[in-house]
Amino acid sequence: MAKKSSMHRNRVVGKVLIYALLILITAVMVVPFLWMLSASIKTNTEVFDITPFQFIPDEPQWSNYQEIWTKIPLARFIGNTVFLTIVVTTLQMLTSSFAAYAFAKLQFKHRNALFLAYIATIAMPWQVYMVPQFIMMRGMGLNDKLLAMICLQAFSAFGVFLMKQFYEGIPDSLCEAARIDGMSEYKIYSSIMLPLSKPALSTLIIFTFVNAYINAFYDSRTGLFCDSTVSAHSALHSNIYPLFFGLCPEESEGRIADFLVEKGLSCGVMTGYFYLKALAAAGRYEDEYRMLVNGSEHGWVNMLREGATACWEAWGKDQKWNTSLCHPWASGPIAVLIEDIAGIRPDPEAERGFRFEPHVPGELGFFRLTFPFGGRQYEVVKEKIDQKSDLSVRLCTKQDSVR
Repeated sequence: MAKKSSMHRNRVVGKVLIYALLILITAVMVVPFLWMLSASIKTNTEVFDITPFQFIPDEPQWSNYQEIWTKIPLARFIGNTVFLTIVVTTLQMLTSSFAAYAFAKLQFKHRNALFLAYIATIAMPWQVYMVPQFIMMRGMGLNDKLLAMICLQAFSAFGVFLMKQFYEGIPDSLCEAARIDGMSEYKIYSSIMLPLSKPALSTLIIFTFVNAYINAFYDSRTGLFCDSTVSAHSALHSNIYPLFFGLCPEESEGRIADFLVEKGLSCGVMTGYFYLKALAAAGRYEDEYRMLVNGSEHGWVNMLREGATACWEAWGKDQKWNTSLCHPWASGPIAVLIEDIAGIRPDPEAERGFRFEPHVPGELGFFRLTFPFGGRQYEVVKEKIDQKSDLSVRLCTKQDSVR
């Protein structure tokens, strides 16, 4: 009895500790969101005033919420984006799945030839049918209308191909049994095929959303993403996130990465982290390292030199007096050094429990990173072992490292 009571007490204590840890982690994750809400009702000078920090200022600037809607047509921007994304995604899901059902499960004359002809349009570059599309939309009186974008994107050859391949994996006997029971083709499509194709539909929704985003904001003339559907201006933040999340066309990755390098690390603390990770996503590790260690007023090195505790929210004592402001994203450069430069990434399937894919720049003559993992000490080292050896990157235990 005493043993059972002790086991029960241990389970209770374990659950309490787990929930306490989860609550603590949740609180840490909520802090940036609460800080954003607090900053939204402050003046520009009050946002970075931490002596003392006030979550709710003495004079809340509720007019900030009014100005954001009046200075720019923000409601229109958001409305256009949401409307286009939802409508285009819904229409492509319906048209692609319906056409794919016909190509996969119905027998009619020239079925394969029609399917191949339709799929062949994927290989045609947009420039081939750009002018005919414009002439057709202008003839319908839809130029400069959102409805024109919807009509042109309502059908997807790729979506039909994706859904057809999935439908072909569903046994024909299901459809035949349904026909024997008196079901119409429409009923078979809606009651049998659609419920079984949820995984394929989910994949199609993701691809359609990405394509709708690209069509709405990507400018093929510049190779960059614009700030809105009614603006040709390309800001830093408008191109950081598409590159980081893999939303940009493959041929534009280099152009966007060049644009980020040209603009430099001149953004806020959170955006600065995604800025560096976006360069890593494009394979630009040399540029990522240079942006991290550059000595300009917008560099992390300058923040350390100015005593800013690695915070990117202030660019130096001459620009902002309170350069010791702490921020949850202030440790962003550390993750960049570990994951992208040293190349250490956790992986349960790897032999050591992590992958080692270093990208230490050639210009860096010496590099050493020591870290604990699995009860052991590891080092990523780049140095000369003797006078004749070349610089190299290796992973070793701390006991084996060269001093």
